[in-house]
Amino acid sequence: MAKVKSPLFGMSASGQLGKTIVFFPWKGLNCVRTHVVPANPNTTAQQGVRTKMTNAVDAYHAASLTAIDVAGWRRFAGISATPMTYFNRYVKSHIDAINNGETWVSFNTDLTTSTVAGQIDFDVEADTGKSLSVRWGTSPSYMPNSNALAEDAGNYTYSATSQTEGARMYYQFYQDAGTHVESGIGAVEVESS
Repeated sequence: MAKVKSPLFGMSASGQLGKTIVFFPWKGLNCVRTHVVPANPNTTAQQGVRTKMTNAVDAYHAASLTAIDVAGWRRFAGISATPMTYFNRYVKSHIDAINNGETWVSFNTDLTTSTVAGQIDFDVEADTGKSLSVRWGTSPSYMPNSNALAEDAGNYTYSATSQTEGARMYYQFYQDAGTHVESGIGAVEVESS
């Protein structure tokens, strides 16, 4: 049954009217649409998509993201062509990796700092035995510099020297073999002398 307030030229309504139309609020607007019973063909392809989505969400929950991680994923979501939350960006990146036939790499701790004038020290913990790289630049959408990270038992590092002192730099970690990213976009202030 539809519930209306101020009927006829009403201010709002919610619920369905018979099996024909549905009234609902959406982003502060009062909307109406035809009543639709969603299809659920339960095909093999659909089950495959659902499995990828479930695995991506499970990976998100297992990641134990820190405040730095969440800020990075929010920054990455903010430059996406389609507006999305950091959770959506994380899940999309995970599914993109799987669709490209790549293995998702989980970054647990990002310790990127700048304590030496003009230098950024990238330091991240991840699964062992990966070929990881970092890209960095002056804005979240412009990161032209990149370099491989050296691994020591799951700790991956690289020091970028000759950076502009006092500048804010943005960075992102990724697998060399793949085109997708596995981290949000971090930010660090380059130390001045």
